[in-house]
Amino acid sequence: MRHPAVSIVIPTYLRPMQLRNCLTAISTLNYDKSNFEVIVVDDGGDQDLKPLIQTFSDINISLVKQHNQGPATARNVGVSCAQGEIVAFTDDDCLPGENWLEALVKALESNHQRVVGGKIENKLSENLCSQASQSITEYLYDFYALNHTEMRFFTTNNLACFVDGFKESGGFCTQFFSNASEDRDFCNRWLLAKKELCYAPEAIVEHAHELSLHSFWRQHLNYGHGAYTFHRLRAEAQKKSLEIEPFSFYSNLIVSPFVKKLDNPTAVSILIFVSQVANAAGFFMAHGKQHLSVQQKRDSSSTVTFEFEGTKRSLELPAISHS
Repeated sequence: MRHPAVSIVIPTYLRPMQLRNCLTAISTLNYDKSNFEVIVVDDGGDQDLKPLIQTFSDINISLVKQHNQGPATARNVGVSCAQGEIVAFTDDDCLPGENWLEALVKALESNHQRVVGGKIENKLSENLCSQASQSITEYLYDFYALNHTEMRFFTTNNLACFVDGFKESGGFCTQFFSNASEDRDFCNRWLLAKKELCYAPEAIVEHAHELSLHSFWRQHLNYGHGAYTFHRLRAEAQKKSLEIEPFSFYSNLIVSPFVKKLDNPTAVSILIFVSQVANAAGFFMAHGKQHLSVQQKRDSSSTVTFEFEGTKRSLELPAISHS
């Protein structure tokens, strides 16, 4: 197959070991190395990543540095530096399979109106919190694909589209500071623009996100914050009241480990219940505040400054319409 030029964008923050593992996996991709570049966006970490980056001399790799502004901004900045016609996103704690990039590109099929999402697999099967998070993601993929097409989404650790389409959409909304729901918002706006989401299960990424009970709670508390922001923006754009999923959505989610006959279904089910308590807490905490202190408004354009290969640059983020 033809190998068009691809830019792989990876936001990172204080996880050099995970980043090294991710880049090691990318260096073994079954894709012409002259036809892809890697753009690592350091989101304000206090460690110098240049020595790590320089060890991967066999691939075309660049380092971007910005002040800590969250992964949504980091990804937008990475795309602004991209030289490829296609952009593929993954995260620093992910391990793309050797056929990952080729499968994403094949699914795009030169269709500039398409976003492609691949399959996520849990690398840490012995970690119950990681297993529960993976189970939730799989449930969401299945539920929205079958029942609510307009709410369907792909996570940003395994997603690709053409660069021109990404820029035309306005990129990721930076009101989502933490890694929570900017993927849902991006895919929702893509569908509202009458464009297509395409699932490519052959494009596999292993997710190696080590979670303790505390970090699992914090993760889903953040997801609740993000979910509120997503639903609020969507409701404001459509001039409707906030809508959430029906009770059956949550009850089926909690029993899903038994339906799928997972190992340790009782423990995973209990953790999923805990995740939904955290999610609800985050949702209502955000609802109780008119503006989160970390949010940056995107109802008007804004400018981000960053450093790309030692050169200062700026990027104007266009206003985003959620209608």
